[in-house]
Amino acid sequence: EITASSGLQISDDVARSLGEGRKAGMTPLAPAFMDFERWRRGPPEKFSETRDQLRASIASSKLVSRKNNQMSLAQFYLAHGLEAEALGVLGIMASEDANVINDTYFKGLSGVANYYLGRYDKAEKDLTVGALKNDSHAKLWLGAIKAQQNIWKEALINFDSGFAVLGKYSTEIRDEMRILAGTAALSMGEIERAE
Repeated sequence: EITASSGLQISDDVARSLGEGRKAGMTPLAPAFMDFERWRRGPPEKFSETRDQLRASIASSKLVSRKNNQMSLAQFYLAHGLEAEALGVLGIMASEDANVINDTYFKGLSGVANYYLGRYDKAEKDLTVGALKNDSHAKLWLGAIKAQQNIWKEALINFDSGFAVLGKYSTEIRDEMRILAGTAALSMGEIERAE
């Protein structure tokens, strides 16, 4: 038994590997929170070196640590705008463990990768299962999906639920979401809201 006055503290990577199997007292990040800045793991000029290290970690690992390392590589790829590569890693994970597709962290990552690839139906399906149904971060991405599909009213409803967490994202993501929300508001004739 492990005890601490503030509860059990675990790293985000381990929390993500545990998904919905986490225990009481653990406070991992929301499943659909995309921490792109941290997941980049350094400057662009270190991309190849970092990618190779992550791949080597996967090759030399077993069982749970393999899944953790695969998730880290998928996050790394997504953070660098390599959505297809991220989905490729997730596909390998699913082929090795069919249960991983039920993990909300897996679904969150898959949903956002599909969003950036323009696969809005798949992205929506991923981001509306299990605990993601009530996840503010998932709602933010769902707002973006609906805006990309010109489904303005649903976009605004989802943005209303997700904008509370917008401050956790990089300026680039915040700007993207604000532009989409503004476009949705203008399209609905809500000019004040668009400003």
